[in-house]
Amino acid sequence: MKRIPRFESEEEEARFWDTHDVTDFLDDLEFEDIKFVRREPLTTVSFRIERRKVEKLKRLAKRLKVPYTVLIREIIDKALSKDRARI
Repeated sequence: MKRIPRFESEEEEARFWDTHDVTDFLDDLEFEDIKFVRREPLTTVSFRIERRKVEKLKRLAKRLKVPYTVLIREIIDKALSKDRARI
């Protein structure tokens, strides 16, 4: 069983991994259990919206580094959770 050496710097570690295969060191690595969360299936919704609003959403999503469709879902989720808070 090969052991992963201690490194003095990130550069030294990078050079090491450039010349070694991580699969040779699997016994020396620790893995965490992964918990999978089953999400509710998504449904496609089609609606009309002004082009300038879509472009504005796309620019905002790009700044936030998320797909614009994800941003739209988050906006809808927030609006629905605020509505639930009123009930």
